[in-house]
Amino acid sequence: MSKAKQTCFYFCWAFFFGLICSPADLLAQTSAGKGIKFGVSATLTGPASYLGWHDKNGTTLAAEEINERGGINLKGEKHKLELEFFDNETKPAKAVEGMRMFAEKGIHACAGPQLTPLAYAVIKFNEELKVIFGCYSTTPEVFEQGNKLILSATMNQKWSIGLAAYTAAKVLNLKKAALLVDTTGYGRAVEKHFTMNFKKFGGEVIAVEWYELKSTDFYPQLTRLKAKNPETLMFGGMSAEAVILIRQSREILGKKVLLIGSDYFKMEQLKKAGLEVSENTMIPLSGFHIIDSPARQSFYKKFQDRFRAEAETYGACAHDEVLWISRAMEIAGTNIDAFKIREAADQAMRELEAKGLLIGGAHGGFLPNGQAKKYYIGTNILRDGKLERLKMITDLKEIGLE
Repeated sequence: MSKAKQTCFYFCWAFFFGLICSPADLLAQTSAGKGIKFGVSATLTGPASYLGWHDKNGTTLAAEEINERGGINLKGEKHKLELEFFDNETKPAKAVEGMRMFAEKGIHACAGPQLTPLAYAVIKFNEELKVIFGCYSTTPEVFEQGNKLILSATMNQKWSIGLAAYTAAKVLNLKKAALLVDTTGYGRAVEKHFTMNFKKFGGEVIAVEWYELKSTDFYPQLTRLKAKNPETLMFGGMSAEAVILIRQSREILGKKVLLIGSDYFKMEQLKKAGLEVSENTMIPLSGFHIIDSPARQSFYKKFQDRFRAEAETYGACAHDEVLWISRAMEIAGTNIDAFKIREAADQAMRELEAKGLLIGGAHGGFLPNGQAKKYYIGTNILRDGKLERLKMITDLKEIGLE
């Protein structure tokens, strides 16, 4: 080939490559030693800032682990993983803005947004933007929209709420339940799955009350529920309202009524409400609190030493999202082709699980809709100031659910 023809050939190839890759993607193409950007869309402010704080710290520790092992290996070349944080302010529109910003910067993989309302907003756009993201929303409907670029880091709500209904009806032999749930998609899913499963296990939901996010006065709803004389009250809402809900519920309903917390209720909220006040409250026991491995112990100690607080499920799930998406990049040999990264995600999770590196509870690989195939989950109840385990499962079939 003549020199002139060679020049023409390379010019045409470069022109074609420029057509199929955005300017940001061209900048994101990796060269030896160059860092790989990974997005983190976290609720650093707003009503769910508590979760965002855990997400930021969990992903930070994950990136450090990856870089301590040499970084991400793409086609034989090592690259440092660099996190790009975005505060979505617990607002759906802001979460979409963050996803667009990541794409514009050539970032095609991220952890979050995590919460159900934010995930619902983002899944309308992330496939078009070619951005894959990990999400610990437990709402099944989020994963039933056909989105091919979302991966779940946590339990399906059918598991957690189904197990809560089973424990209340079958383990504690309670027959009359009431619900106090928020009006978001998350709250509506709690109402749907608890009502259905509590009935399946021999109980009856005798009343349902609703509230808006950021509410602080639950006395009207609780007063109406008291008239129905429930044996247990299931909450379906975020952690921001947990402390107020517990205190006001005890004030109106007394201590004999079993309080059941949603997925976002943790020991930290019970402590803030007061252990004596929170007595006889049941909360989900996530995989992070069941797994006992060197990786989990190391994460817990690092989190406590660095951030002067106890690690929680949220940070552990966000940690795992960074691990398996980064490993999927290595398997796929790309950090910009989100669909190839998704194809490699199942293998990535199974490899990391075999090495004992996952700590959030999701395991077994991914289903086609992006949800984890299996998850460690249980229920705890607060008695005499301590959490007592009531039930633990790794498969829904153990309690007769699909």
